[in-house]
Amino acid sequence: MILLLKEGMGGSNMFIRVENLRKSYGAGESKNEVLRGTNLTLGKGQIGVILGPSGSGKSTLMNIIGGVDRADSGSVYVNGQEITACDDDELTEYHRNSVGFIFQFYNLVPNITVAKNNEIIANISKSPLDIDAVL
Repeated sequence: MILLLKEGMGGSNMFIRVENLRKSYGAGESKNEVLRGTNLTLGKGQIGVILGPSGSGKSTLMNIIGGVDRADSGSVYVNGQEITACDDDELTEYHRNSVGFIFQFYNLVPNITVAKNNEIIANISKSPLDIDAVL
Protein backbone atom coordinates (compact mmCIF):
# COMPACT_ATOMS: atom_id res chain seq x y z
CA MET A 1 0.00 0.00 0.00
CA ILE A 2 1.18 3.50 -0.78
CA LEU A 3 -0.22 6.53 1.05
CA LEU A 4 -0.05 9.79 -0.87
CA LEU A 5 -0.49 13.16 0.79
CA LYS A 6 -1.52 15.81 -1.69
CA GLU A 7 0.97 18.65 -2.13
CA GLY A 8 -1.67 21.35 -1.88
CA MET A 9 -2.65 20.29 1.62
CA GLY A 10 -2.19 23.20 3.98
CA GLY A 11 1.08 25.09 4.29
CA SER A 12 4.52 24.49 2.88
CA ASN A 13 5.84 22.52 5.88
CA MET A 14 3.72 19.42 5.39
CA PHE A 15 4.91 16.55 7.52
CA ILE A 16 3.72 13.51 9.42
CA ARG A 17 4.22 13.04 13.15
CA VAL A 18 3.05 9.92 14.97
CA GLU A 19 3.23 9.94 18.76
CA ASN A 20 2.81 6.90 21.00
CA LEU A 21 0.31 5.25 18.66
CA ARG A 22 -1.42 2.14 19.96
CA LYS A 23 -3.85 -0.18 18.22
CA SER A 24 -5.04 -3.67 19.07
CA TYR A 25 -7.60 -6.08 17.71
CA GLY A 26 -9.68 -8.56 19.67
CA ALA A 27 -10.14 -8.80 23.42
CA GLY A 28 -9.09 -10.88 26.37
CA GLU A 29 -6.77 -13.78 25.58
CA SER A 30 -7.21 -13.24 21.84
CA LYS A 31 -6.18 -9.57 22.02
CA ASN A 32 -3.46 -8.76 19.48
CA GLU A 33 -1.59 -5.52 20.14
CA VAL A 34 -0.38 -4.48 16.68
CA LEU A 35 0.99 -0.99 17.41
CA ARG A 36 2.69 -0.58 20.78
CA GLY A 37 3.60 3.06 21.27
CA THR A 38 4.76 3.68 17.70
CA ASN A 39 6.55 6.96 16.95
CA LEU A 40 7.44 8.37 13.54
CA THR A 41 8.35 11.72 12.04
CA LEU A 42 8.63 12.53 8.34
CA GLY A 43 9.43 16.01 7.07
CA LYS A 44 8.13 17.48 3.84
CA GLY A 45 9.78 15.82 0.86
CA GLN A 46 11.08 12.87 2.83
CA ILE A 47 10.24 9.35 1.70
CA GLY A 48 9.73 6.68 4.32
CA VAL A 49 9.63 2.93 3.96
CA ILE A 50 7.85 0.74 6.48
CA LEU A 51 9.21 -2.79 6.57
CA GLY A 52 8.17 -5.75 8.65
CA PRO A 53 6.71 -9.23 8.56
CA SER A 54 3.05 -9.94 7.92
CA GLY A 55 0.96 -8.88 10.91
CA SER A 56 3.48 -6.41 12.28
CA GLY A 57 1.18 -3.37 11.86
CA LYS A 58 2.39 -1.79 8.60
CA SER A 59 -1.05 -1.54 7.00
CA THR A 60 -2.64 -0.60 10.32
CA LEU A 61 -0.22 2.32 10.66
CA MET A 62 -0.89 3.47 7.09
CA ASN A 63 -4.66 3.15 7.58
CA ILE A 64 -4.53 5.27 10.75
CA ILE A 65 -2.37 7.95 9.10
CA GLY A 66 -4.77 7.90 6.14
CA GLY A 67 -7.78 8.27 8.44
CA VAL A 68 -9.29 4.93 7.39
CA ASP A 69 -8.87 3.32 10.81
CA ARG A 70 -8.81 4.77 14.32
CA ALA A 71 -6.10 4.31 16.93
CA ASP A 72 -6.83 3.10 20.44
CA SER A 73 -4.59 5.89 21.75
CA GLY A 74 -1.81 8.21 20.67
CA SER A 75 -1.79 10.97 18.07
CA VAL A 76 -1.19 11.43 14.36
CA TYR A 77 -0.51 14.90 12.98
CA VAL A 78 -0.41 15.66 9.27
CA ASN A 79 0.72 19.19 8.49
CA GLY A 80 -0.19 20.23 12.01
CA GLN A 81 -3.73 18.79 11.89
CA GLU A 82 -4.38 16.08 14.46
CA ILE A 83 -6.01 13.36 12.36
CA THR A 84 -6.69 11.20 15.41
CA ALA A 85 -8.93 13.95 16.85
CA CYS A 86 -11.10 14.32 13.72
CA ASP A 87 -14.75 13.37 13.73
CA ASP A 88 -16.28 11.44 10.80
CA ASP A 89 -17.14 14.59 8.81
CA GLU A 90 -13.62 15.99 9.24
CA LEU A 91 -12.12 12.66 8.17
CA THR A 92 -14.30 12.67 5.05
CA GLU A 93 -12.88 16.09 4.13
CA TYR A 94 -9.36 14.84 4.91
CA HIS A 95 -9.87 11.86 2.57
CA ARG A 96 -11.42 14.02 -0.11
CA ASN A 97 -8.83 16.81 -0.08
CA SER A 98 -5.59 15.47 1.30
CA VAL A 99 -5.04 11.72 0.97
CA GLY A 100 -4.76 9.13 -1.75
CA PHE A 101 -4.17 5.40 -1.45
CA ILE A 102 -2.67 2.94 -3.87
CA PHE A 103 -3.66 -0.47 -2.55
CA GLN A 104 -1.70 -3.66 -3.05
CA PHE A 105 -5.03 -5.34 -3.78
CA TYR A 106 -7.32 -3.13 -5.80
CA ASN A 107 -10.50 -3.56 -3.73
CA LEU A 108 -12.73 -3.17 -6.78
CA VAL A 109 -16.41 -4.06 -6.58
CA PRO A 110 -16.25 -7.40 -8.44
CA ASN A 111 -19.65 -7.43 -10.14
CA ILE A 112 -19.38 -4.05 -11.91
CA THR A 113 -17.12 -2.74 -14.64
CA VAL A 114 -13.84 -0.91 -14.12
CA ALA A 115 -15.52 2.27 -15.40
CA LYS A 116 -18.30 1.93 -12.80
CA ASN A 117 -15.70 1.34 -10.06
CA ASN A 118 -14.05 4.61 -11.11
CA GLU A 119 -17.41 6.40 -11.10
CA ILE A 120 -17.86 5.48 -7.44
CA ILE A 121 -14.66 7.36 -6.56
CA ALA A 122 -15.53 10.24 -8.90
CA ASN A 123 -18.77 10.74 -6.97
CA ILE A 124 -16.94 11.50 -3.71
CA SER A 125 -14.18 13.64 -5.20
CA LYS A 126 -14.41 17.43 -5.38
CA SER A 127 -12.52 17.50 -8.66
CA PRO A 128 -12.65 14.05 -10.26
CA LEU A 129 -10.57 13.17 -13.26
CA ASP A 130 -12.28 12.35 -16.53
CA ILE A 131 -13.01 8.63 -16.36
CA ASP A 132 -12.32 8.04 -20.05
CA ALA A 133 -8.95 9.80 -19.73
CA VAL A 134 -8.06 7.74 -16.65
CA LEU A 135 -8.92 4.49 -18.40
